[in-house]
Amino acid sequence: MKQPEIGPKTLLLLGNLKVGKTTLLFALAGSSTRPVRLPGIERELEAGSLGSTGRFENLLDAPGCGLLSEHSADANLLRRLLSERRVGGVLLVLDGKNLRRGLALCQQLAEFEIPVAVALNLSDEAAQRGIEVDAAALSQLLDVPVVPTVAVERQNLAALRRALEQARPLSRSLRVGECQEPGELEATSGCFAKAEELAARVTRMRPAAADGIGRRLSRLTRRPLTGIPIALLVLASLYLFVGWFGAGVLVDWIEHGLFEGLLLPPLLRLSEALPWPWLREMLFGPFGVISVGLVLSVGIVLPALLTFYLAMAYLEDSGYLPRLALLLDRLMRRIGLTGKGVLPLIMGFSCVTAALLATRALDTRKQRLVAVLLLVLGVPCAPLISVAAVVFSRLAPGEALLYLGVILANILVIGLVANHVLPGKRGDLAIELPPLRWPRLANLLVKTGWRTWWFLREALPFFLMGCLALFALERLGALAALESTLRPVLQKLLGLPADSAALFLMSMVRREAGGALLLPQLEAGLYDGVQVVVVLVVMTLMIPCVNAALACYRVQGFWRATGMLLFTIPWALLWGMLVNVGCHVLGWQF
Repeated sequence: MKQPEIGPKTLLLLGNLKVGKTTLLFALAGSSTRPVRLPGIERELEAGSLGSTGRFENLLDAPGCGLLSEHSADANLLRRLLSERRVGGVLLVLDGKNLRRGLALCQQLAEFEIPVAVALNLSDEAAQRGIEVDAAALSQLLDVPVVPTVAVERQNLAALRRALEQARPLSRSLRVGECQEPGELEATSGCFAKAEELAARVTRMRPAAADGIGRRLSRLTRRPLTGIPIALLVLASLYLFVGWFGAGVLVDWIEHGLFEGLLLPPLLRLSEALPWPWLREMLFGPFGVISVGLVLSVGIVLPALLTFYLAMAYLEDSGYLPRLALLLDRLMRRIGLTGKGVLPLIMGFSCVTAALLATRALDTRKQRLVAVLLLVLGVPCAPLISVAAVVFSRLAPGEALLYLGVILANILVIGLVANHVLPGKRGDLAIELPPLRWPRLANLLVKTGWRTWWFLREALPFFLMGCLALFALERLGALAALESTLRPVLQKLLGLPADSAALFLMSMVRREAGGALLLPQLEAGLYDGVQVVVVLVVMTLMIPCVNAALACYRVQGFWRATGMLLFTIPWALLWGMLVNVGCHVLGWQF
């Protein structure tokens, strides 16, 4: 599907943080969402097609912000999109339970005189709290169409689509010029004061909804006595779904049943007709593009990754993750974060790149720096976790426990040291708790499908290029020379065979690509259990993928990001050496 064209027929999704803009994008655009890069703008944004031939055809998801006058990179990006008329209109997403915050942004948006339609989202959460917003009165006040929505439930989307055709500039009475003056405390106060007045005119309070099962369960997830057992149950369920079903059952069916049983045998027979032996080896040899690159990425990494993304989507849409953040707040404070820092860290287990960008939402500079250090130096991303799950599913449980223990110890060490060494304040926890709900299956499938497609689009070429590079090095004799050069480090420091050099070369292309190459070498009897743990630990802690490195530069600047990324190499080797020496001293053999 071609990339959506951004221009006069595009609506910009605008709103505060955590109002459901991205959920609304998926609900309206579905599987048509694609990352786009606009001319002159470094950051990639998500866009999708509305699937209509009406006034607007595409949606562009903008980063959330409090006010357009903020001195942040996100606010500057929004001002450029609006002032340069990169889009033809705005779909303003307001939080029905916190209308004042959105109306402050609405006043500043009025200055740009651009067509606007409003989605009054999170209406169900507002109703549970006894907040009732008169959408008709709000529409009259703003002079633009207003539609109450519940994006995660896909409620009123048809009405919202119709309202987009009536988008028009916001009422002139909303314009407050002083709200556009950045950096002035008095101006910001005046902007929010008027927003408070506007919200009061269209909002009324009534008794909150009676406690149901969901609200009672919500309280149980936040109390340590009951919340910790619930968290352990969630983690156990996650392990069974991803580790046993995804990394075991699905991988076995796809790798052995589909590839080895159905696809590879006829391809190998066809390859015998090729007149060039080097070409057959390049396609089906020890580093073959098809036999290794395609099979490892699609047959091993993909099925485990698919189940991981589905499980993460369920936890996100159910509303459980913010409760986990609240539950872990006391623990997170020991490593320089608040419970809010749990969210980017958990996101890092899905995608380190996205998690690094999400650290900008943390409240203090110290929190942002600690979170980036943890993500760069210690958190394995979903593709690597998927590979590790496949590897450990074929070994005894001890290896997996040792690997998880080392990764956890690494995170604690980095956090504790950073908390004591880095200057600055940690801040307090302020987080909104959405209601617990059963996620819609369609939303889960769309989100999982999009993330899986993104992985294939981004990672598959790296898998294939890595195999081509190793094939070329082997044919030229350079791989043997490199193994000889690295032998002192690999054998004496890490206790690994010289052949493991290929794994780390592949890891420089993509971490999970090197991890996936570990599996056939393991099945060939090249490693014992301790060596498997050493390899995965070093891969986890070494330089992250190219996109994550670029994101690190974006959020921390050149010098700080360069220092972090260079530090990952000796840090990873140190932990690998500690695992190797420690296991031999203690006599642990797996």
